[in-house]
Amino acid sequence: MELLPYYAPLIPLLAASILSPFTKALREYKRILNLSLVITVASHIISLLLVIMPHGLLWISRRPVLVTSFLRTTFLSSLYVDYISVFFICLALGLGILVALYSMHILKEDDAPELYYSLLNLVMASLFLLFTVGDLISLFASWELMSITLYALIFLRRSEPLSLEAGTKYLIMSATSSAFIIYAISLTYGSTGHLDFIGVQRALSYEGDLSMVYLAVIFFTVAFGFKAAVVPFHTWAPDVYQETIDPITAFLSGIASKAGIYALLRIYFLIFPLPGLDVFISFLAAITMTLGNITALLQKNLKRLFAYSSISHIGYILVGIAVGTPYGILGALFHALNHALMKPLVFFCTGELRRGYESVSLDKLEGFGRVSHELAFATSIGLLSLAGIPGLNGFISKFILIAAAFGSGLAWLAIVAIINSAISVAYYLRVLQVMFRKPKVEMTARALPSSALFPILCLTLLCIAIGLVPSPFVEWLSEAVKNSLGRAPLIISP
Repeated sequence: MELLPYYAPLIPLLAASILSPFTKALREYKRILNLSLVITVASHIISLLLVIMPHGLLWISRRPVLVTSFLRTTFLSSLYVDYISVFFICLALGLGILVALYSMHILKEDDAPELYYSLLNLVMASLFLLFTVGDLISLFASWELMSITLYALIFLRRSEPLSLEAGTKYLIMSATSSAFIIYAISLTYGSTGHLDFIGVQRALSYEGDLSMVYLAVIFFTVAFGFKAAVVPFHTWAPDVYQETIDPITAFLSGIASKAGIYALLRIYFLIFPLPGLDVFISFLAAITMTLGNITALLQKNLKRLFAYSSISHIGYILVGIAVGTPYGILGALFHALNHALMKPLVFFCTGELRRGYESVSLDKLEGFGRVSHELAFATSIGLLSLAGIPGLNGFISKFILIAAAFGSGLAWLAIVAIINSAISVAYYLRVLQVMFRKPKVEMTARALPSSALFPILCLTLLCIAIGLVPSPFVEWLSEAVKNSLGRAPLIISP
């Protein structure tokens, strides 16, 4: 019973394995689609219950837990679970449910819905593993499983040339980042003689030559920064976000990018707690925020604008990581949560604009807010939250990040973040202006289907609720940071 919660990744893995052959028996498109959706949502809910139930991962990880020789195999040789792991698992599963629901009215018969939902389950299983593994080999294996599954989802509509081009770019760059991970792992093993997280940490000799260890950290940053779209490893994101189907765009920005953030947190604060990394991370944060926001100012395609906006918000999260204090990491986790709500919300809304008005160009969307009131309200909340307007969730996390930077002596980085927040307001307000401007041509109202209305409504209400009552989330994340960092893990040997 003690190890039962650690088997939660097997639930979506089982769903992925049975979906395609099981649904082949139902030839009608709608029946396959509905059954695939039910199986996917059920697997996510069961996994989530295994996390939050009494004696689940949430209860077990009140202090870090290291499970050694898990399953006694070379893969998954150890697990490392703490509150930060649980935070990212719950975030991924919750958003996974909304993405699965939203996908229902997006898929076409040619998209093979049973294969699509099977891939969604598989990528969720890989994320679950990624957030709980305790050694570098298992981390790489789960990272590759996630990446390969995302390739397939991005290439879903291979008949569209631009989608194929964007997916090819993602494939090439992701394969290159995998090579960096392998090289970094080899440098780590050569320098420390260990591959498990705690073993590497304890083997670091701060009195010896750390040049190879610092080089390994740089290579890990390049590889994991790719998935998070950290500048200068971001070049795939605008094309992929623009050309991929809308639920996968939301998945990439809301969930997959957080896998990169999680891996960077583990590298900087658990595996390699090295001095001097704050300067390196501060530089990455500053250029990521600045380039993302300035480039977003120049965009007329709404999906491309939100892609660069997403890059800039990764820069804000890096501010908290650069600060490195418990308050800074709290701000990074809180902004990761808020970004995972705000960005899928605006991408869902953009998807509905594409289907309703056959365009995501700002020039062709003038005045839609005057006729499509539900869609306009949700889009407005998403935009204002991203801009950091007081009363919505984006403001609270940005405030914490900037206050943490000032408090830790990184005043220059806090000022850069403030300037970038001001720049971002300009292009968010430009989109709002276009929404409610008098249309040049007659526009009809766009009614949201129920499969789109529910996830959009959930994300909208969460953005408002967290902005108005942030204290429960801030308190839990504060507890997560306090219980996860700087504490020796409880070691379990099954």
